[in-house]
Parts: sequence; structure tokens; C-alpha cells
Amino acid sequence: MKEKKIRFCGYCDKKFIAEEAVDKWYCSQECSQKADIQEEYETYEKEEIKCPHCEEIYSDDLDKEYQAGGDIFECPNCGEEFILSAYTSTSFTAIPTKEQIDKIYEERNDRPL
Repeated sequence: MKEKKIRFCGYCDKKFIAEEAVDKWYCSQECSQKADIQEEYETYEKEEIKCPHCEEIYSDDLDKEYQAGGDIFECPNCGEEFILSAYTSTSFTAIPTKEQIDKIYEERNDRPL
């Protein structure tokens, strides 16, 4: 007998059998629709906070290194609560040294066309 693949719902994190998935990632139609609502209301800002209820944009006195992992905030404009996540990310860029680029350039230009 083939073992059934288990998946976690993309909205509620409930375990369910993968073949029973709704829209590939959800345990039910309800969770799929709730995920759509979450995505519809989600805001993403780089310098300030935008309330997902009234869309008021305001700056909080959060420093650039503030890490919020699902903190509950209350909008000062409409008074509704929302979950705030804040994070910083690091990007890396790697390139060859000037000498290595010169060498690659010479190798490419020494080849017959």
C-alpha cells in the first residue's frame, strides 16, 4: 500500500493528506479563501507602517534594526489591531577581482572567432 503524502496547510498549518489539497496548499476551501483575504489585505512598506484596515501610513519610532515577529500593533488612526512583522535582510554580491577579470578577458579575446 502506497504511503500517503502529508502536507501542512498554508494558512492554518494543519496536517492533511496532500491528495486532498485545495488550491495545492490548503486543507480546505475555507483556508484557501482566508489566505486570499490575508494576501488582499497584506501591506508591504520599506520605511513606514501601512495599516491593513484603513491604509493610513505612519512612521513609528522603530529603529532600522527592529525585529518584529508577529507583534500585535494598534493603528493610531482607526484603532484596529494588526500583526506587524519587521525584519532586516542581508544581501551578498560576489565578483571576481580585477586581476581575475583581466585574466578572463584575455582568455576570451585570445580565442579564435
